[in-house]
Amino acid sequence: MSKVYGYGRLAFASEEGKRQKLKAIYDYCEANNLKVDKCFFDNGISGLELNRKDLNALIDVLRGGDIVVTDGIASLSRSMFDCMTLINLIDSIGAKLIIINNNTK
Repeated sequence: MSKVYGYGRLAFASEEGKRQKLKAIYDYCEANNLKVDKCFFDNGISGLELNRKDLNALIDVLRGGDIVVTDGIASLSRSMFDCMTLINLIDSIGAKLIIINNNTK
């Protein structure tokens, strides 16, 4: 059975920032008839660091058919190379990645 996972990250630990990012994920999922099974969040961790506790935990549980919802591409990484590495990893598992706000204009 496919699962829906949320993922967020903040460089500077902030409970308010975390709440806002998680709210965006839950609001998106509710609006698109998706039920979030679990959210992973790295609070106070640089986006230049790929070795993150909750990101690693998310990758460990991710299976084909699962969906990962994140608030923005910067939550994945601040490095385009690392971001593409993560996107390719999620794709190779057979999961789908939804980026709510792609931060482009």
